[in-house]
Amino acid sequence: MIHSSHADESQVWEVLPITWDSRLPLRRNDLKGFPDPVVFVRHAAVPENRIDVVVGSIDPSLDEVGFSQAKQLGKILTLVPISKIYSSGLKRALQTAAVLAKFTDAEIQVDERLNELDYGLTDGLPKSSAIYQKALVARQDNKYAFRYEGGESLSDVEARVRRFISGELVNSPNGTLIVAHLGVIRTFAHVLCNIPPSAAANLHADHLSISVVVPSAGLSFWGGVLD
Repeated sequence: MIHSSHADESQVWEVLPITWDSRLPLRRNDLKGFPDPVVFVRHAAVPENRIDVVVGSIDPSLDEVGFSQAKQLGKILTLVPISKIYSSGLKRALQTAAVLAKFTDAEIQVDERLNELDYGLTDGLPKSSAIYQKALVARQDNKYAFRYEGGESLSDVEARVRRFISGELVNSPNGTLIVAHLGVIRTFAHVLCNIPPSAAANLHADHLSISVVVPSAGLSFWGGVLD
């Protein structure tokens, strides 16, 4: 469990890891009954994810496996009151959101500020490639601030996430679903739950993992694991 102060110092956010594996049932009480939730879902996996290719701003589509897994998650999300869906503009997120929307009455709004971290010159390369491995070594000193050559840093992603929060999220109706990417989810973890940047940069959320933030209760259930 991670305890971290919210912007209001009198409020404490508790971040409890609950991971959902599409092969396993999620207990009804894991999600049911949260007031005014903001639900984060990482998109379903694409074939490139399964062969260890760097997938950032490149834009592959889901395959049959991804669509099938998204449908399973949709059944789970019927337990959560969702009235608005925001999606990254990248196909893997938007296709996931479209599947999930069929299990709600919510419309999808595309917002490119939710797009994945741009990995620059390494985007689309195998993770075993020399250029990507070199970048992994270079980013060790400060993973959150490290900017990929020709691309972005998590700090850059945070800047657009903050604009999204102030421009959209604060005015959203109760029960908001955000379908996005690992880099984006990491920055939300830092901004909304005050997880330190160094820890947020190491947060891992599986594809189709669920993370729930309940602002009115000062409580969040984070569907990822801090390494």
